[in-house]
Amino acid sequence: MSNAYENILVSVVMAFYNGDNTEIAKITIDSVLSQTHKNFEFIISAGGNLSDEKTEMLKIYAEKDSRIKVLRSEINVGPSNSRNRGVEFAAGKYISIVDSDDIFFEEKIKKQLEQIIEKNLDFVGCGYIEFRNDHKQELGKVRILPKTGKDIRISLPFANPIANSALFIKTDVLKALLYDEKFKPGDGEDYDLVIRLVKRKYTGQNLSEPLFYYRLGNNFEKKHANLRCSIKDLQHKLKASSVLPFWCFPFIFASAIVAFFCRILPPKLFSIMRDFRHKIFGG
Repeated sequence: MSNAYENILVSVVMAFYNGDNTEIAKITIDSVLSQTHKNFEFIISAGGNLSDEKTEMLKIYAEKDSRIKVLRSEINVGPSNSRNRGVEFAAGKYISIVDSDDIFFEEKIKKQLEQIIEKNLDFVGCGYIEFRNDHKQELGKVRILPKTGKDIRISLPFANPIANSALFIKTDVLKALLYDEKFKPGDGEDYDLVIRLVKRKYTGQNLSEPLFYYRLGNNFEKKHANLRCSIKDLQHKLKASSVLPFWCFPFIFASAIVAFFCRILPPKLFSIMRDFRHKIFGG
């Protein structure tokens, strides 16, 4: 990486809540602090009343590394609000989003920074490796998402082509759009953001390699395979349909209906549907 890239400040934004697992969050924080690109600020936006354990954990990290900045709010109004507070506070030229249970590869920021500058893009995503349970146990499927801007647009009405912790974006772009705060956890606020990025013709790509571990959690299917999430996912897909020619709509609608019913069936079927969707659309 050139000296010019090394001097560019990146803002990493992570939402954090009392319900998050402290030990898992430590692994996430450590993965950010281990980045080969050293010039970043790490904004941890904490929503709601934190336990003494979590408060002390954040205090210790902030005292050990001056790049960590902790934002506190006594009211927990959801992940979108917490992320937006971090985004609005960000001073970097670019923002890297991380969920509090995912794990960055040490060159994630470096590689995405190079890509967004050298390709003159507004945002960059990447692939990831799914896993469950404890740190790096049961390492699962490698997910490589649609690479080019055209591929992202084509896949958008069928699946989210940019995972939340994959998002690396120009700060001014994200400050202009922000996450929609009407969404509750599990409603797909990250999917909605990507839809708005594409519809407003911001340019983006996915790096064709995994750059972080995506933690599914033991209850992932139960959390996402339910009526509320099914309805929100259907709404996102129909909203995204306008990015493709009108004659594609019957196929998009049929695909969205199939996905809807898969989500309200037993979790095992939802898991099978996810695997099939990744093979076809990458999202």
